[in-house]
Amino acid sequence: MLAERAKEIIAFFDDMASRWDDMQVRNERVIAEILQKGGITENTRVLDVACGTGVLFPDYISLGAEVTGIDISANMAEKAREKYPHIKVQYHGHSGPGLSMASILEVCENGCDIIDTAIEPLSWGK
Repeated sequence: MLAERAKEIIAFFDDMASRWDDMQVRNERVIAEILQKGGITENTRVLDVACGTGVLFPDYISLGAEVTGIDISANMAEKAREKYPHIKVQYHGHSGPGLSMASILEVCENGCDIIDTAIEPLSWGK
């Protein structure tokens, strides 16, 4: 049952990838809060979990952060790579709904200061 639901979620985001950016409505207050809570400054290493098409990448880049993105949707990750070829974006398939902690830690292997989980930014030791 769980694996079937995960497939449905991934299929939804794979299907939406081509029009995801056109559907986005930016909320500058929320974005500012994410950046502030994360303490994102120049050279901060950000892992954007469930990065989608990279809608927050420009905000991180404008502050001088180093960004890596991961997503469960191959199509979303591909769109992000097309838009931002200089940013490492990885697709992580799995059997459960959401990205597994193992996938997140695998990407963090080379170091990460902030993990943006699309819910609340998490920072190491802050």
